[in-house]
Amino acid sequence: LVRSHLEKKGGIPKGELNAIIALELDMTGKVVDYKIINSSGNELMDAALEETLKVAVLRDPPPTDMPRVIKLKILSQG
Repeated sequence: LVRSHLEKKGGIPKGELNAIIALELDMTGKVVDYKIINSSGNELMDAALEETLKVAVLRDPPPTDMPRVIKLKILSQG
């Protein structure tokens, strides 16, 4: 979803971009809250992350013992 959002907005930004996000999941795997902890430094990339996180749902529900808040590092090499 991030890639398709970026392609609609002019393409994947050049260079290596890194962002760190925190996600809070419900029991079904739906993202109920998120925060960009460290911006990628690219406005288009950050906007694409936010648009994707607004509608994100895991394919399968998370295991019951999995933490509901997780941190992820997102990398892009355009």
